[in-house]
Amino acid sequence: MGQYGSGIGTMNITSGGQVVNSQTGIIGFAAGSTGTVNVDGAGSSWTNINTNIYVGYNGTGVLNITNGGTVTATYGKLSNGAGSSGTVLVDGANSAWILTSKDSANNSLYIGSATSTGSGTLTISNGGVVTAAAGPCVLASFAGSSGTLNIGDYGLAGTIDTPVVTGGAGTAVVNFRETDASYTFSPQLAGNLSVN
Repeated sequence: MGQYGSGIGTMNITSGGQVVNSQTGIIGFAAGSTGTVNVDGAGSSWTNINTNIYVGYNGTGVLNITNGGTVTATYGKLSNGAGSSGTVLVDGANSAWILTSKDSANNSLYIGSATSTGSGTLTISNGGVVTAAAGPCVLASFAGSSGTLNIGDYGLAGTIDTPVVTGGAGTAVVNFRETDASYTFSPQLAGNLSVN
């Protein structure tokens, strides 16, 4: 989506629709491009078989998983190339982003992994779940990059199932923006990061 040049592309998977692919899922491939994928509603799914997802490869990528939608891949990156931007929202009961494995660097999920000036933001809210059980989740891997993890969107919390959330050499932030009095954040926090 948004693969070539400075184009704009959108894919909507709704009303129980299903998309299955065996090549790398890329949203916002080229610099100047903007790609958006919306996976909305119970039974709606995007399955990446034995491959990963880039949200903002060299351009701008947006992935919204809402109202019970499901996305599955091996591992995920929000922002890859310099100047890229990746934003993911997982919102609502039974909404899920499931990452089943690790990349060659032994990580499951990157939020802001660009070599420089890239940014990634993941928001999990209202019962949404991100599973990166092989772990860890890395925020802002390189100097000059930024990575933000938002738990909640000023309402009910979501859950990230991963053993460790760690900050890298960039600007890493974890924001707790939830109103659940009984909410427990299970992952260990490590590395260079700020917590609000």
